Amino acid sequence: MQLSRPLGSDDRPLRTPVTSDSRYGSGAALCGPSGNRQGCHVQQRLRVAFGRGFDVRCQLPLAIDDHSEPEPDLAVVTGSPRDYRDAHPRTALLIVEVADSSLDFDRTRKLAGYARNGIPEY
Repeated sequence: MQLSRPLGSDDRPLRTPVTSDSRYGSGAALCGPSGNRQGCHVQQRLRVAFGRGFDVRCQLPLAIDDHSEPEPDLAVVTGSPRDYRDAHPRTALLIVEVADSSLDFDRTRKLAGYARNGIPEY
């Protein structure tokens, strides 16, 4: 899939500053009172960029194989939330991890796992 325009409406890369309120592994939603601004910003921009026919899931499982259901910070999947009422999606078009302290883990073990299971963009 090719987006009709870059994620950054002003053509700058989609980057946000990392602050001490970044969360990892807490189970807290990215967008909400206890979430972080970076994740919320990225989620909103992804929703606009992908539009209808895609869902931007926030810290929800992906059933990428029979032994693993990672919960990426954000995952862009085809369809709508209704499509996943009975089962988690098995793949994603794009996975985003909003990282601070987990950067090394995200760039090694998580990257390898997603690549092994055919996730095209991470």
